[in-house]
Amino acid sequence: ELTTIYGVFQLLTPLHPLTPMIIICVITTIYTAFGGVFASLMTDAIQCVLIFVLIIIAVITVGVSVRPSKEDIERAGLVKPTKMGGELFVILTLAIAFSDMYHQGFWQRTFASRNDHDLRWATFFGFWLVFVVTALVGMAGPLAAWAGTWSPDSDVPGSSAFFTIIASMPGWVSGLTL
Repeated sequence: ELTTIYGVFQLLTPLHPLTPMIIICVITTIYTAFGGVFASLMTDAIQCVLIFVLIIIAVITVGVSVRPSKEDIERAGLVKPTKMGGELFVILTLAIAFSDMYHQGFWQRTFASRNDHDLRWATFFGFWLVFVVTALVGMAGPLAAWAGTWSPDSDVPGSSAFFTIIASMPGWVSGLTL
């Protein structure tokens, strides 16, 4: 999360990214120290809503603004099936599944559930939430390559491809993202 914050501020603002990172860490430490698990759960819920709002706005603005041509898509070469592409798909899917098993959110749902029904519902909802967000944000890489805002040869890591698209949008979209 901190790496993403660093990358976003480096890409979208003239600020040195370390300053916002430190501020976010201090604020997070303070509210977690005073509020405990409840504060962490509440901020996770707020972040979930904000992420959905961001994704909805991003999907709409990107859908309206970014129109790669068929030639752009073919030039990027990302839709050609390769052995490595298949292997990476399997590896990424397993990596996300297994890392979520050990993520604190999984255990927070487990211990915060009042009964088995609530746990099953939270796990089902959490799975689909992670799946949808990962699918939408994951498509930002190919879309950025097709739109010409990112390439494997650029200085920007592939994990920040979504934010290269945001940087090409109107200023209010970048401001909302931050």
